[in-house]
Amino acid sequence: MAIYLSSVRVSLAAEWKLGAQVGVNGTLTNNVNLAPPGQQEADFVLGVTPILSANLDAPRLKVNAIAAPTFYKYVQDNQRDYVANNLNAFASLEAAEKFFYIDGLAQVQETYISPFATQPLNGASVTNNRVETTLLRLSP
Repeated sequence: MAIYLSSVRVSLAAEWKLGAQVGVNGTLTNNVNLAPPGQQEADFVLGVTPILSANLDAPRLKVNAIAAPTFYKYVQDNQRDYVANNLNAFASLEAAEKFFYIDGLAQVQETYISPFATQPLNGASVTNNRVETTLLRLSP
């Protein structure tokens, strides 16, 4: 299912383009903890991802941002519920015409601590190897 919002007119020279979508997936697993044989636990995991985007292409300001957090809901054990944040945003401002630019970047994503530990293919499996990383950059 996809829902799109119409553009909002900001001024005659620039137009924001806003978008929204929702993604839903379900995973039925017989080994939610990625445990060794004999210790497996089954569960159904519902993942809901709202995707919000904003773009602006003005003469002196460019903005491109997408936020897509995924909310994971475990049916058998709600103690495992969590949110996997995902953000990718970039902005560039021409502060002084054709002379001075300011660029900003923000990225948030889920990654893994160790390449040798358990790395599931999606967020439905429980692992202590997950970590959320944030990168912020501002450069003149």
